[in-house]
Amino acid sequence: MDVARNQWWVLDRNKDGVVSYEEFPHPHWTHANRNSDDELDWAEELADRIFRTLSRQGKYAAKHGASAKREWASQHEWGVERPDFAYLYPYIDWDRDGKITAAEYEAFDAQVKTYIDPSYPKRNEKGQTGGDILRSYQKGQAQKQGQATARKTSWQSQEEWNREKPTVKWIFPFIDKNSDGKIDTDEYHAIQEYKKKHRDWQNQARKELGLTAPKDP
Repeated sequence: MDVARNQWWVLDRNKDGVVSYEEFPHPHWTHANRNSDDELDWAEELADRIFRTLSRQGKYAAKHGASAKREWASQHEWGVERPDFAYLYPYIDWDRDGKITAAEYEAFDAQVKTYIDPSYPKRNEKGQTGGDILRSYQKGQAQKQGQATARKTSWQSQEEWNREKPTVKWIFPFIDKNSDGKIDTDEYHAIQEYKKKHRDWQNQARKELGLTAPKDP
């Protein structure tokens, strides 16, 4: 985890704790970005690495690939039934509610199987692997020490927000606390603090808005 955090610090050029595709055009973005928002955090990247390793080894699929069971009520239950893969529990229990649901397991299972598929692209549109991108950014960071990239913190309309944040259009009214049709810097910083306080912040925000799912998935 320390290695993952340190490497993420290199990729996170504006040091806000997450990276956008523009910062890090991850060759496995669609699958690594497990919660389908417009940002990738170090935990998602770490899970992606672990699942890729798991796919290459082939041991998990060989032993449990045909299992019909898809739910576990607790970490203890998972550990008892799959002691050789007990370490996977926190990467499957994505909402960290102490159990593995069928949906969480299906997401994990699909993610692992995708990497086994030889047709799945291992490079991005520029022909770079994840390692190539990491080395490129490390070199750039060494050359630009002390320089910070400013992150946009305000939007003048919901249309502007929708264009730039198409995967989280639904959350605009939650951030726009004064309902003036804009998101200012204070409102943006407020949602960042909200994210820190609520691990499952998207579901919590949806509940407060009276939504059960994003309007624009």
